Amino acid sequence: MLIENGTRRNLLFVGTGITISHVEGLSQASVERPSSIEAAARHLSFTKAANELPVTQAAVSCHILTLEDHLQVQLFNRGNQKVSLSAPGEELVEAVTLSLWHMAAAFDSVQGGRGPSP
Repeated sequence: MLIENGTRRNLLFVGTGITISHVEGLSQASVERPSSIEAAARHLSFTKAANELPVTQAAVSCHILTLEDHLQVQLFNRGNQKVSLSAPGEELVEAVTLSLWHMAAAFDSVQGGRGPSP
């Protein structure tokens, strides 16, 4: 979810309760739902990704289509009832997964290693 606040935007990552600010020049499409593409890639299914995240399958599909449109590249190869990652999709998912891992580690670190708060 994106919350406008002057020249900065606050980004709430689905399922984390964490808000991250980013500079106005960054595209909402490129940072709004990194968890959608990561989950869809891990499951190779938009439906399974949606079941994991608190969103619908249509929302996951829309997030990915919006990102593909923004980047002007196909991230997933779509077949009859299945998806696979394209080469650019594999590259992006690797970076997104690493970024999410770094964020989780940083959150854990600043909480003194005690894990997320309830």
